[in-house]
Amino acid sequence: MKNTNFGKLVVLALLYLALIAAAYWYFNRPKTDNSNLGSNTINLNSGLANNGLANNGLANNNNVANTDTNTNTLNPRQNGSTVTVINPPLSNTQASTVTAASQGTINSQARQYRDNSFYANKIWRANINYPIDGDLVNSENGWVNIHGNVNVNQSRLGERLFIVVESTTQNPPMIYLQRELQLANDGFWTANVKYGSLGYEYLTYVIAAKDEAAAEAIRKLGEFTQAQIPAGVEIISKPSLNLIQ
Repeated sequence: MKNTNFGKLVVLALLYLALIAAAYWYFNRPKTDNSNLGSNTINLNSGLANNGLANNGLANNNNVANTDTNTNTLNPRQNGSTVTVINPPLSNTQASTVTAASQGTINSQARQYRDNSFYANKIWRANINYPIDGDLVNSENGWVNIHGNVNVNQSRLGERLFIVVESTTQNPPMIYLQRELQLANDGFWTANVKYGSLGYEYLTYVIAAKDEAAAEAIRKLGEFTQAQIPAGVEIISKPSLNLIQ
């Protein structure tokens, strides 16, 4: 009986030692590559964040897809939502090119009056009868004898009228004062006008200074840009665009 009990104790002891050995092996076995994979994933996300890509909805530090609204127009989220993509701003070089190309028209009220269809049916107080808008004009050393008329019924007491020419090649466009108009009783006038360079286009039109003070300011300037035109001065004829040769 004693021998039987002793044998059972030996068996139990061996089982106990086997369990201890198995546990020891389990907790001290070689590590798999999973831990390294997790470490690499964290480093990858951290690198994305440092490069500013995580903010674009590509990844975050918790390795969970972003669920907030993506406002980066250069990287719209592909989730079926409507995203308006705005063209990136022009570079400084492109902006300068666009400005140079459009500045002349922007700063030229006369060019706007001529080119804009909104003014096609405008009733002008003065007209240039020669040269007609668009004509090729032969000049004598740049001088052209221009004539036109003013509606005397729309003349304003105390105003002074001048004929000017405007360059189409300068930026901003320069306006050159030519002659103060002397009207005949029927409102017709004539003026000898000097164009600066042959082979170029010029705008020609009549301006009105509302009183002697505005007229004197114009006379003192002689040449000026649109931004320098004194208060009380307006364009009263449709500008004519002509190539002078």
